[in-house]
Amino acid sequence: MTASKPLSFGDACRQLSVLLAEEGKPTALSWFCREDVTGYRLRTRVLASTPDTNRWLYERYYRYGLNRGFGLRLQATLYSENMSRCYVWCPQDELDASYAMLGGSLHLSVALSPSRTTVHDRVSLALWRELDHLRGPCPFLAEVPQRSWLQALLQ
Repeated sequence: MTASKPLSFGDACRQLSVLLAEEGKPTALSWFCREDVTGYRLRTRVLASTPDTNRWLYERYYRYGLNRGFGLRLQATLYSENMSRCYVWCPQDELDASYAMLGGSLHLSVALSPSRTTVHDRVSLALWRELDHLRGPCPFLAEVPQRSWLQALLQ
């Protein structure tokens, strides 16, 4: 779904929730960073309770992306029984934007065939992360921003 004019982050989130409802996915949004998730092949593990700062960081990153003018994407990627887990993706440059076919606008994206997602506490997620690291990288995680990177970029 593409919006024709820039929306506030709150309005974009509301539109994403509507799109999620249309697809039969949970409409409650939780924002995750790379530190909150691990995965291997078609299985993804996510932190049960992501930090409240994630939403604030993504709201600021969303505004940053709007100001750059390359376009951006709100992506709902992982689902549990009552929660859709999301992140914001902004292209790094015009080449990234052209590959993603963003055209300088906002795109709302809902993964229709997501990997199997399980929810974990901090300790078990850390153990799974170590095991997944030994087995090999999860390709989808490369696109998810790290919290530390967002904090440094947005200072």
